[in-house]
Amino acid sequence: MTAPTLHPPTTRPLCDACGDTIDYAAFLCDAPVCTSCEIRRLRARRESDEWSVFVSALRQAAVGGVVRWNDVRPIIRGRIFHKHIGSLVKKAKAQGLLVEIKRESSADAVGRNTHHDSGVYRLRGAA
Repeated sequence: MTAPTLHPPTTRPLCDACGDTIDYAAFLCDAPVCTSCEIRRLRARRESDEWSVFVSALRQAAVGGVVRWNDVRPIIRGRIFHKHIGSLVKKAKAQGLLVEIKRESSADAVGRNTHHDSGVYRLRGAA
């Protein structure tokens, strides 16, 4: 008597998020969503976490409604991925949360940005 051969199922369940069939790796883990939807969900959560840390750092660094970028950098260093900071500043400007007042020389020796100018912003409203 031979042992039965296990084959992958011919029909897979559907993803709860997008309605497409769940890929085999997610199926083996008994996941309710496909791998692509799970990646999108994790990315969205990370972005919202970074945004809340960013806004909190702006409020913490604000003195009289003025935010000096030299004061924000030490607060967010290690908490926000360095390649995402520029997009967060752009988003804050687009939403009217930050308005650039002037530029000053950077004091960021740790990040090797002393050759760049650093922004001074007016903090407006709430995000």
